[in-house]
Amino acid sequence: MIDEHMTIRFEMFLERVNAITGEREWVVAEENYDMAQELARSRFADMIHDYDRNENYKRGLETVISEKKKTQEKVHVLDIGTGTGLLSMLAVEAGADKVTALEAFAPMADCAKKIIARNGFDDKITVISERSTDVTDIGGEAADVIVAEVFDTELIGEGALRTFKEALLNLAKPGCRVVPSRGNVYVNPVSSRFLKSFNRIPVLNNEDDIPLGNCPGTSAVFDVQLSALETKDFIALTEPIIAFEFDFENADKIIYEESFRRLAIATESGTIDAILMWWDLDMDGTNENFIDMAPRWANPKYAFRDHWMQAVYYLPRKYELVKGEQFELNCMHDEFSIWFDVNQTQPIERMYCSCTLHNITCRQTIFHINEMLNDMRFVNQVKKLSAQKSVVTLGEGSFLPLLVAKFARKVVLVESNPHFREIFTKYKSYYKLHHLSIVESIDDIADKPDVVLAEPFYMSAMNPWQNLRFLFDVRNIKEKFGDDLPVEPHIGKLKGMCEKFEDLQFIAADVNTICGFDLSYFDEISTKARQATDAIVDEQPLWEYFGVSCDDQFDILMFNVHSPIADAVCEMDIELKKANCIPMWMEWKFGEITVSTGVTNKVNKNESPIWNKGYKQGVYFLTSEQLTKKPQSDQQKKETAEAAEKAARAGFVNKLFVKVGQKVGIVEWTKLEPQFESNLIKLITYHKILYNIVDMCELQIQTDLNVLKMQKIEHPKDESPWELLGGWFHYMAIQQFDGFNAKILDKYSYACGKIATKERIAQRRSRGQLIRKMRAYTSTESEKLNENFELVKSLLHGIDETRHHLKSASTNKEVRERGEAYRKMILAFNDKANELQGCIDEVSSVVKLHQMEFVKFAREMMTLNNVIESNLNETRLRILTGNRK
Repeated sequence: MIDEHMTIRFEMFLERVNAITGEREWVVAEENYDMAQELARSRFADMIHDYDRNENYKRGLETVISEKKKTQEKVHVLDIGTGTGLLSMLAVEAGADKVTALEAFAPMADCAKKIIARNGFDDKITVISERSTDVTDIGGEAADVIVAEVFDTELIGEGALRTFKEALLNLAKPGCRVVPSRGNVYVNPVSSRFLKSFNRIPVLNNEDDIPLGNCPGTSAVFDVQLSALETKDFIALTEPIIAFEFDFENADKIIYEESFRRLAIATESGTIDAILMWWDLDMDGTNENFIDMAPRWANPKYAFRDHWMQAVYYLPRKYELVKGEQFELNCMHDEFSIWFDVNQTQPIERMYCSCTLHNITCRQTIFHINEMLNDMRFVNQVKKLSAQKSVVTLGEGSFLPLLVAKFARKVVLVESNPHFREIFTKYKSYYKLHHLSIVESIDDIADKPDVVLAEPFYMSAMNPWQNLRFLFDVRNIKEKFGDDLPVEPHIGKLKGMCEKFEDLQFIAADVNTICGFDLSYFDEISTKARQATDAIVDEQPLWEYFGVSCDDQFDILMFNVHSPIADAVCEMDIELKKANCIPMWMEWKFGEITVSTGVTNKVNKNESPIWNKGYKQGVYFLTSEQLTKKPQSDQQKKETAEAAEKAARAGFVNKLFVKVGQKVGIVEWTKLEPQFESNLIKLITYHKILYNIVDMCELQIQTDLNVLKMQKIEHPKDESPWELLGGWFHYMAIQQFDGFNAKILDKYSYACGKIATKERIAQRRSRGQLIRKMRAYTSTESEKLNENFELVKSLLHGIDETRHHLKSASTNKEVRERGEAYRKMILAFNDKANELQGCIDEVSSVVKLHQMEFVKFAREMMTLNNVIESNLNETRLRILTGNRK
């Protein structure tokens, strides 16, 4: 927790999968870790540095407040989602007499209060830590003006429609002005093999192959910096089209679900491979002050921002256009999302992945797979290494074995992920790869292969060097079959380079003073939160960001696959020159070629690197101190080292504790998620919620009033059970466990509410099937979890005590003795934690499948709702009253 002295304290155990070894580890953090991490990853800094945004909000506020001042003495402004309080202070400067600022995220609300007080506006600005949709009183006086920044890449994805509609209806005066006043969404159908590769199911032979069936992918937004697209990457097939027009000042015109058929004329011939999307905001209704999200190549007044991006969408079916052809683009949106189709006479539902691949891999990974399978330089090297040989392939989610199978005599694919085993089984069947075997672990390999190959690629790797898990897999397979086993790649290098980015650095930069306001308090807490929760190296798709190299690339570490695994440390002096970031990536020596996950071209000083688009690269953001700090002289370095040694001898226990802890193997001193104890509580709570959902669902689909009476369930006489279910089963109840499925299940809730206004013909035969699905969704071994839970909590308490005892040590002897006691406590905890983890595994191995089953059920309910709406019009459902027709 961040206290008044600006310290962050973390003391709890986290359980995580080590991305390098693939094994579980227990690590140390403190109880408010989640809150600090949310603050660290909110990335408010990039938004605050968006000067174009700030200036347009300022002009919009000046326009509408001055307009209000002409007809009334005082103006009350409601700032929804105030963040740092910047817009509230801009409103006061623009003439507002009173501002009520709402901020649902408590740490940011506290931050806003301090910033507002520091700048002397606390007499006019009141901060309330609540959601606007939950507030009923904003100081006894309704708002004359509403200002809000509740937008995302899709414009409406953060709930902008409901936010504005409910605020206008419940918190504002008639004639209330809104900043921004209006929003338009623009789309541009394009032909692009490049963008298609982010969604297309990988194939081995012909592009028309369907190894996983005709799956269109998912309609989920693909947010990307479209300014990074080169003109050769796409062909625009039409002029930009206005898909949606939103009036944020008229509650009656804010509709949560709409569909439009937009007439367009093809300016070029080609296949619609993707739909590009961006939006703009008219800040005050004057058509003069706009925030324009159009990409650089379509916007002469382009301003970079990363908190909002442009988007790419894919269609559910292939569609060819001929130049001059007139066609209709179907544009649909619900409360949070947008999707498209072509030449459909009726509104369509959002498309969903049916092949699993799109659900379990990100678009960047799909692009990487497609690129790898078509990289002839890489393909030829694979052929050379595997032709007519017996090959074992290592990785997680790697499509390399399918490529190897084209040349090898025998292939054993080691795949620990059950979803990918299922996917690869389908590929094996479709392409008749009878010489391909799929096993779960290295232990299942029967015969010694001729060679072991890997990209290496592991789905759990968040950055390129976490694919070093490959080294541990190589060690394990060599222990089984001998050290003479040939392995490729045989060398890995961690590379780095100093680069000066145009804009990327702002996502981690200090904000200091913005628009004349002192926001440095935000820097103080966000910096400490990042230091406490985030890795010092961020991950970013660097191909999306402009920058130039400041010097040559350099090697940081080298890993020989055939050498024993050992800790590696690199210390070097780097001349930063004009750099503001240090990108890092892996380079692998695969046979006779080099494969880079980072820079792919020969780049000289002041030239722009070409980044591998199939990977995220690591980025170390240089701090303001590092950017201004002069290099130390040799004498200064010597004095610094002597001071550090003296401090350690004087009993600075924290540093000593880390060193001793590493020696005795206590616990890795890091702060990563997911947390063990908190997640265990969440898991149990999760299943309790699901049991309640199932119980209510089961009761609600009964058509016999006596069943409800026997259960002693009392409902208002005329209230529909679907209405009750729709109201009870809310998005917020489930989103803490699974944000994606929560959104779908919220649609189920909405469907239930709509069914309440129509007649539902009881489907008795399907009732049992639906209940079984829901029961399967919640069936777990949760009793075993509960049995061991209290014991584990007591062990955690013991660990906490011994750790504090160790940290209070002042001599090396005390550290050794207390460290050994701590180590024994850790071992006892690990024994019980691993036993408990086995119970969790039984849940985890099926929970996603159960979620998919329940989401499938939710979709069936939504489909049923559509059937009901199209066939039954005005009749009211009266299940509880027994008034059935």
